[in-house]
Amino acid sequence: MSIEKTTKIMNGRSMKPMISLAMLGICLLSGSMRVQANHRGPHPQFLSPLFGSHMVFPRDVKAPIWGWSKPGSKITAGMQGKTAETTTGKDGKWILRLGPFPAGGPHVLTITGSGKTVILKNVLIGDVWFCSGQSNMNMGINRIDDAENEIANANHPQLRLFESWQWNKNKWRVCSPQSVSDAGPSIKRLPNGKLLRHGFSAVAYFFGRDLQKTLNIPIGLVHASAGGTFIEMWSSLKVLQPLVKREDVRLTAWFKHNDAAGSGWSAAEYDHNAWKTITFPHLDPKKIPKHYGIVWFRKEIDLPAEWAGEDLLLSGGWIGSVANIWINGKFVANTSPVVSCKIPARLLKSGKNTLALRFLNRKDSFGFRIKKAKDLRIDLLKGKGSISLAGKWHYRTGSLKSRFKSAPPHFWCAIQKLRQAEVLSLNI
Repeated sequence: MSIEKTTKIMNGRSMKPMISLAMLGICLLSGSMRVQANHRGPHPQFLSPLFGSHMVFPRDVKAPIWGWSKPGSKITAGMQGKTAETTTGKDGKWILRLGPFPAGGPHVLTITGSGKTVILKNVLIGDVWFCSGQSNMNMGINRIDDAENEIANANHPQLRLFESWQWNKNKWRVCSPQSVSDAGPSIKRLPNGKLLRHGFSAVAYFFGRDLQKTLNIPIGLVHASAGGTFIEMWSSLKVLQPLVKREDVRLTAWFKHNDAAGSGWSAAEYDHNAWKTITFPHLDPKKIPKHYGIVWFRKEIDLPAEWAGEDLLLSGGWIGSVANIWINGKFVANTSPVVSCKIPARLLKSGKNTLALRFLNRKDSFGFRIKKAKDLRIDLLKGKGSISLAGKWHYRTGSLKSRFKSAPPHFWCAIQKLRQAEVLSLNI
């Protein structure tokens, strides 16, 4: 497969602008590791799993190296006579930048701190590519035509491979018949007892192989694909924030134009006791109301005094559409396609609080689609504490879809990625 073909398959761009993006791969992965660190608590490893022996380190730039350690610890990294140092932050994370270095190698990269020394051997310096996409990018080399012949000829010591789907197990590997075939999730167990795996991404492999031959420098491929995902889910906060802000304005204008009757239904003082009631999860799915259009839901919740000053996390599961959220009459966020967002402490009070949600309801659902009560709740964003929102809610239907004056906007992925990042307090 030619470079031109693999380039078009990966993102449809010409070779020249893609080369200018080569250094971004290793930086983009920092976001994924920060998510893991925030979500699961302090990371057990001193150094991010993305750094290891046999890796390719980015050329011609001061590239980031990061990990986790005791707050206040001094961390030092060195290679080829150049060093860099930093101090671990209060959150237990550290990051430094080392370089620049010309393409070449192999070299030894050493990182020390907190009484630990990590020595990475056989490190090459070249271009690092972040290879991501959907199921077509995820298709492994074991599943292509002429796989046996392609795998047998996959001896490329200047090409290095890394898969991100199992951070704590996978390591950088020198490209060889074994490393390209023994990668990815398993397909089945063979009669000899061994597992047949998908193999390393076929598109990424052919792209990296041809690129390495053309440039004659080391190439590192970081593969991180997930079928059915959208480009927004791989984007940074810097990219998403102005996009979501713009779409928030569009959505607000759309609802104002198509839901004029509900303009006061989010207010804290609004009396919703005359509204109908519904129970979540639905006790009898066959009795779910049918309303393809706008539906409002309200519920009063009591927050304990010890939660004062704490940010909260609202979770309501998959809705397959968009929801607007208010607390005590103050707008919180738009969220889609799941109900999940941070509720700032400044909008909350001890005792009774009123939660209001406006759903752009689909014809095959009505409000929350949860099947388990535990999936509808409010949690402390930091620390332990949870209040169930399952049970009775008040609701009132608004405009039907057939009466909308214009089609509703769609921007699910950008919104949800931003909400997730806000919840995790990330700065990707």
